This record gives sequence, C-alpha cells and structure tokens, in this order.
Amino acid sequence: DSLAMAVGLLPLLSGAAMAMQAPTPRCGGTTSSLTFQSSSIASKAPFAALENGYVSPMLQGFTISPLQRFAAHSRRSRAVCVMQDGPAEDSKEVEPKAPSPSSKAGSTLESIYRFSRPHTIRGTLLACGTGVGRALIETPSAIALIPALMPRALIGVLALLLGNLFIVGINQIYDVEIDVVNKPFLPIAAGIMTPQLAWALVVASGLGGLAIVKTFFSTLIFRLYLFGTVIGGLYSVPPIQLKRFPLAAGLTIAR
Repeated sequence: DSLAMAVGLLPLLSGAAMAMQAPTPRCGGTTSSLTFQSSSIASKAPFAALENGYVSPMLQGFTISPLQRFAAHSRRSRAVCVMQDGPAEDSKEVEPKAPSPSSKAGSTLESIYRFSRPHTIRGTLLACGTGVGRALIETPSAIALIPALMPRALIGVLALLLGNLFIVGINQIYDVEIDVVNKPFLPIAAGIMTPQLAWALVVASGLGGLAIVKTFFSTLIFRLYLFGTVIGGLYSVPPIQLKRFPLAAGLTIAR
C-alpha cells in the first residue's frame, strides 16, 4: 500500500512543480490579454478536479491531503484562460489619400483588360495561328511571302480582336444582373467600370473593326466579318438572345 501511494503521488507532485514554475503567458493585442488563473493552497475548497469526483485510480482508498488537492487543481487550472480587457493603444484615424492620376489610369486599363475577357482573346489568337499554319502546310510556296504579308495579317488580327471585344462587351452589358451573381469579378458587375464607359468601348471596337476590314480586305471578307459580328451581338441582345436556344448558342460560339 505504501508503495502504491508513493507511485500515485509522483504525477501529482510533478504537476505541482510544473504549475509553480510555469510562466504567465500573455496574448498580444491592443484591447485584450490572456492570463492563466492560478491558485494557492488557501484557495476556496473543494477544488473542481476533486469536487467532480475525480480521483486518480492509484489513490482510491487513500486519504487525499491538501498538497494532493493543490497539485490536482494546479494541473487543471493551467488550462483555464481568462480574457481581460486592456487599454487600447492610441490610434489615429488616417484619412484615405486621393488616388493619383497614374493610379487612376492603371485602374482603368486593368478594368478594360478584364472587360475584354483575356481567355477569349487567347482563343482568337490560337484560331488565327492554326489557320495560317494550315494554309502554309497546304501551300508551302507561300512561306516565302510571309514577310510581305505580315503587316496585313497583323491588321487582320487587330480587327478580329476588336470584334471579339465588341461581342464580349455586349454580353457583359446585357448580362450584368446575372454576372453580379455568377461572375462578380467582371468589371461592370464589380462596379469598377461604368455602363457609359462599357458602351463607349463596345461602339468604338465594333465600328473600328468594321472600318479596318472594309479598308484593307475584300468585300467578301467584310461581309463575313459583319455577319459574325452581328450574330455575336444577337447572342446577348434582347429580344432575340440566341443564347436561349441551345443549338443557336452552340453555333454562335463555334462560328
């Protein structure tokens, strides 16, 4: 029995020693700090650990001394964290600075970039590259003409990008209520681009693309470009809205 009692006292005495040596931690912050409650032998009794009927199995049948009560209570009291209100550090309200012209210009350019839906631009460029590559494979003799045809080809790519901007811009203008829920990152839905600016970009890109194709390419190419632009606009413009019809929507996207 004496040996069992001695073995049972070891964890309690160890807990008491750790409780006496443990430093008091504090939490950083401006309005509060965390401290740990501690208790002396003269604290109110009975202790929570023993009041709830908890007794180490090694000590059942033995009388619990005040030192044992203190050790058991100390081990539990170390986990009790109390929030104490503290004085808030002095803080001065900083008035927001007016954005500089350069930051405004950068924000506008970023919104226009997002308005153009970059992933659709990549698709347009990929289609241009594959089309040219296919033509060169079928007519290898045209490879020698690439330097001479490159300026005209770049003008054609610019016209395609303007047409792409027209179509995705029209879609965002008429689908803004849907985009607020499904695509809140788009500039009109996010409120970082006004409808007036969006309309200006759409009209300018549409007319610019048509003017470029009319000036530098044949009548057939112009008519094909005009047809594609109109169909792309009708995809979103009510009351037609081709996107309502699965087949028409699929053909419009694949045009």
